[in-house]
Amino acid sequence: MGYQEEIEVVGAVPGSPKPFLGLLKLARNALLVNMSASDLGAFCTENEVELCPTEITIGDCEIEKVSANGEAGKAESILRAEENAPFESILFRIREDNPAFVERMLIQLEPLLAKHGMIYAFGNLQEEDELGNFIHNLDSICERNCLTRYAAVLGDSENRESDAITFIVVREGYDPVAHAMDCFKAGNPPAALEILKSVPRELLENDPQLKVKIACAKQVCLQGWGKTQKPVQQLYCFSHAQKEFYECVCLDPAHREAYIYHAEFWHRIGNDDMAARILRSFNHVYPDNLVQQQLQKYEAGPQPAEFRDEAPIRVNTDFPKSVLIISNEEPDFLMDVMYDALSTLLGPENIVEYPWKPSLHGKDSEMFENYPCAYNLPGEQVPIENLENELRNGRFDLILYADMFHLTGKDAVHRLLAAADGVPLAIVDTWDESSDTTRNNLNFLQRDKVDAIFKREMLACYDYGQETYPLPIAYPDNKVPHDVSWENRHGLFWAGHRMWGMRRIFIEWIEKKYNLDLNKTYTPEEYSKALLDAAIGLDCFGYGFGTVRFYELPAHGCMLLAQRPPTRIPHNFKDGQSVVFYDDLPDLDEKIEYYLSHPEEVERIARAGHDHLKNHHTGIKRAEQMLAWIEQRLRDTPG
Repeated sequence: MGYQEEIEVVGAVPGSPKPFLGLLKLARNALLVNMSASDLGAFCTENEVELCPTEITIGDCEIEKVSANGEAGKAESILRAEENAPFESILFRIREDNPAFVERMLIQLEPLLAKHGMIYAFGNLQEEDELGNFIHNLDSICERNCLTRYAAVLGDSENRESDAITFIVVREGYDPVAHAMDCFKAGNPPAALEILKSVPRELLENDPQLKVKIACAKQVCLQGWGKTQKPVQQLYCFSHAQKEFYECVCLDPAHREAYIYHAEFWHRIGNDDMAARILRSFNHVYPDNLVQQQLQKYEAGPQPAEFRDEAPIRVNTDFPKSVLIISNEEPDFLMDVMYDALSTLLGPENIVEYPWKPSLHGKDSEMFENYPCAYNLPGEQVPIENLENELRNGRFDLILYADMFHLTGKDAVHRLLAAADGVPLAIVDTWDESSDTTRNNLNFLQRDKVDAIFKREMLACYDYGQETYPLPIAYPDNKVPHDVSWENRHGLFWAGHRMWGMRRIFIEWIEKKYNLDLNKTYTPEEYSKALLDAAIGLDCFGYGFGTVRFYELPAHGCMLLAQRPPTRIPHNFKDGQSVVFYDDLPDLDEKIEYYLSHPEEVERIARAGHDHLKNHHTGIKRAEQMLAWIEQRLRDTPG
């Protein structure tokens, strides 16, 4: 998939050196000291990294110049290494584990560094040493010599408890954002992103403004990279850039550039309306001429038509008779609700998951005490050999593959699919992001196609293919209250964190204008009562556009006041009838003021929304929609 967000904890703590060692593959040249060619190969293998510079200089007390294909050239003295300098990467093995040796080496190597060069050192701590003492000595050495310890980890990729030590030293004042932007301007956005994602977490935790700068720089790089890509890669870049946008505006809601960059990304993927909504929200709180100019550009663009999906009616209630779900053991709101719903529709004896998930069967109840989709359904763990035999014998007539993180091993998945010759297969993409994961999943499954694909976050402005259908989350049937009343309800309800979406800018504005405290915490019982007492329930986008609260609020009888989603939702609520949608902060502001003073309209919409949820958005209704689309797809697709 290209650029991945897999930043692990690095710093003066045990951990894998892989994240920051990924920078090695970006170097155009490298100097290796106190290492042989075999040492280099072992180092790269042990740490699962690539070293791909165009020119490598290797040696002990003497060094030899080696080309990228490994052919040795003329031997040289280490004192003449500067002839090949400056080096973007310098690696050296710590053979004498004492501060004096380390300092002597760093003093000799620092002048050979390129502008953004890095010194990588690795070795083993002696038994009497402790990581804390080593890091303290290293920091003192760096301070005396105008250097900075950039990262340090104990352990290797196989054993984090080993005594292996790896650290990176850079020149004092090294700026990863400037380094990344130099790569970006040189036409290499992927390299810039690698630099930004490899910044040690301890640096980010101690410097929120650096975190903002890096998130904003990632937006720029992803936008530049996506600009030259096909639509599927561009959407992938957009999804990652959205995460960086949320990170940035959560820490600094007044950071103008973050809004401008993300609005432009919406424009690039074909939704000027969302671009304008973002900028109008910003301008409502922080009026700005540059933002206003950009806003006029998007407001003049084409406006999206309303996308109303109506799922077909399930006709053949004899299909499927039995379903195998291939997923993983982690909680997944959408699939856990679907499992419960399919158990109700088909009978629990006809739904089997692999691997077995304890949280669906009353196990680990303390761990999932506050998780709304922990069940106590019948079902025993079935060995994979038994499942293979049952597939060959025709027990299952539908397979749902829903492991988007591919946590269940490829060998096990392929064994099951090999035994399922001719059994219809559907992919259920439960991710709360809008990337098109079709090709990635097909490659993992080693299939050219599947019978149907369902997607939780399906943008209306992107074509995912005619075999893909919207399947947003639904509300668990057993969580819909039976005693909903519309008497004595009052006020506006909101609860939750403010990390994702534009929640911070929205919630803080509402709190200030309407003198509300929306920062309360609730026990599960208090939370349910607050929902049943509230007249209006506010929903804002989270990490994804579809939230649990979007369905939870009307389930409890609140009037749903929701940010209009840019995603496809089958049988969506209708604005002004069963929901009140808002597009941006000025729109939200106006509608809160109006509906707080019109309780009769609030009750009318709330009642209709509650009925609409029960008719279209419970787990059972969503499962029926999914099965109806599969039935239609199998009927209409030749072969």
